[in-house]
Amino acid sequence: MGISQYRLLSMPLISELPGAPLGFSPSVVAEILFLSKTAAAGDAAAGEVPGPLARRVRQFWGDGVLYWELFVIAEAGGALTGPLGSDTLAERLKAGIAAMDTNPALASESERDQQVVRARLVRLAKDRRLAARYVKLLSQLWAVFEPEWRRRLPVLERVAEECRRRSELGTSWEGLVKGPETAPEIQQAAWERARSSGATIAICAFGGSLVIDLPHTQFFALTARNGGGLDRNRAEELSRRARSLADPTRLGLIRLLALEERGVGELASALGVSQPTVSNHVKQLREVGLLTSPNESGDRRRLQLQREALERLLAEIGRFAMGG
Repeated sequence: MGISQYRLLSMPLISELPGAPLGFSPSVVAEILFLSKTAAAGDAAAGEVPGPLARRVRQFWGDGVLYWELFVIAEAGGALTGPLGSDTLAERLKAGIAAMDTNPALASESERDQQVVRARLVRLAKDRRLAARYVKLLSQLWAVFEPEWRRRLPVLERVAEECRRRSELGTSWEGLVKGPETAPEIQQAAWERARSSGATIAICAFGGSLVIDLPHTQFFALTARNGGGLDRNRAEELSRRARSLADPTRLGLIRLLALEERGVGELASALGVSQPTVSNHVKQLREVGLLTSPNESGDRRRLQLQREALERLLAEIGRFAMGG
């Protein structure tokens, strides 16, 4: 099963999944999967799992396989992602059991695990009492850890938003979330399937990482125990972009273009430097999206300052410096 402790080594960009959705979000069901593994092993995570509850988690299925069917149920019930409370979670799991596919492909899983998960889904679909016990057990497990998870939720949402933003910009977001490694072939096969079905990336507070093939998406979970990895990568990217402003000539160039569009020759004359020097500075400002040329017309092209891009950069630096 894709739960082997790993870090996804080379996540694709949105452009690499043409026409297929790519989403980033916290996921309660991914957290529950990790917590059920913790409870089954008798370990502690965000807090102690009460002994009777841990035993019930271990004994519910009693076959040594984790609660992988939970993802199939959650997808069918609209509970795959998002900050769900235990009551809302219970309602959506019930709806998912009523609507789920009891024979999903589960291409990411071993043949044995496929058989186990499908058999569980069939049992839950046929036995209402078993389904009610199942939903109650997992809702109770979540209720133990939800307060701690809520405390961490702002960091998870910030990581998800940063991943989303970087992907939309066409830049890689690998390394934002730190975790152990996995066999590359597991990861690669899932991303190949994602080209048609899309991918859902859950940012989690507990446990490790996983990938599972679901009926309508490839589901990945990555762990962000704190903001360290995010902050480091964000700081590096902001520093790279901020260096475009760390030069008196470039600042003077920006100031002039804030007044009106100008050509390279005009800027060189106003700043008292050569045209090649201005061209070099223009190139650096273009690379971070601060300058454009609205009307390309050879050497006489005009340069335009992208005010909104400059304002966003300055605001982002300010938010980062203030812990936002």
